[in-house]
Amino acid sequence: MTDRLEEAYFVTAILNSNAITTQLRDFQTRGLFGFRDIHKKILDVYFPRFNSEDGRHLQISEMSRNCHTKASQYIKDNLPTRGLTPRFLGALRVEIKKHLAEELKAIDNVVLDIITN
Repeated sequence: MTDRLEEAYFVTAILNSNAITTQLRDFQTRGLFGFRDIHKKILDVYFPRFNSEDGRHLQISEMSRNCHTKASQYIKDNLPTRGLTPRFLGALRVEIKKHLAEELKAIDNVVLDIITN
């Protein structure tokens, strides 16, 4: 838990990065629709505590904040017209990831740099 917004954005970016997800693939169960149970393994992967004096940490935090803003606007511009079923939420998540593809790739690059160096 944190009361610092910068740290919350940092952790959110780390936990949602493909760099972390890729490291978990060999340990995840696989179901009908792909890999599952990431919530059971995500904290088994190393990532550093937030350090406000590390420029890369601040960079990830800022990029994450920008993604949050852009995703919020996307949802406002594309309000759901159907019920929020699991299938619809999954499709919306895919669309948001497409909308943020460039930003997410940039985050992945910095996260990968942090966890490998």
